Amino acid sequence: MTKESSLSRKLTRQVRIGKKGVKPVLIGGKAPISVQAMTTTPTDDIKATVAQTKQLEAVGCEVIRVSVFSPNQAKALGEIRSQINIPLVADIHFNYKLALAALEQKVDKLRWNPGNIVDEALVKEIVQGCVETKTPMRIGVNAGSLRPDLIDKHTKDGHEDVAGAMIDECLQGLELALKYGADKVGIVLSLKASDPVTVIGVNKKIATLTDWPLHLGVTEAGEARRASPLLMQDLDPCFMKVLATQFVSRFLIP
Repeated sequence: MTKESSLSRKLTRQVRIGKKGVKPVLIGGKAPISVQAMTTTPTDDIKATVAQTKQLEAVGCEVIRVSVFSPNQAKALGEIRSQINIPLVADIHFNYKLALAALEQKVDKLRWNPGNIVDEALVKEIVQGCVETKTPMRIGVNAGSLRPDLIDKHTKDGHEDVAGAMIDECLQGLELALKYGADKVGIVLSLKASDPVTVIGVNKKIATLTDWPLHLGVTEAGEARRASPLLMQDLDPCFMKVLATQFVSRFLIP
């Protein structure tokens, strides 16, 4: 669906997103670039979330991500998924119980943030839940929610090395996930910031340190012009481009 770049890209492992009932998407390996978007509707507003998902699908979106901030939003995931045709990703912050609740609703992928779910016992529960439900995960690092201890570790003479802290957090999250068997279901990595230059730098670095596929995007990307330079980087044969948007007219398919 997306137009392939002529750049030579690193060959990574391949992860399959999509269970029975939706069109599966392959990420990594020799798969083409895929496009993901995130809804802006309250996730427990099932009608609005389904409608926006279908609008995005109509213009080329292949995977949809929704926020899960409450038990009610987690409970809505199953009904949302039953009404859409593309894989559904649950986006989890802080509360591991919401991750487990989302998995019960048979989501197609789970995103968790290693910056705010840090306790090893809780990460273990999330990973084991993914393995039991055969659900791949994305370990999603965000420059705006890095662990304070890693910020301190990567601060020298008053200068914060945000990129270094992001890479460190990603690798530590990956190590924990692998410890509890996440390789059995598949892992996608993302390192995001609001600055495209930082995003390009950290993703080029992480691509040299692991063979898991990358989900590439800019935090709160907004206008497509801020995210489009990411597509020109020699990073991975299939990464995800995220364009956080309120209007389908601003959703760019390169």
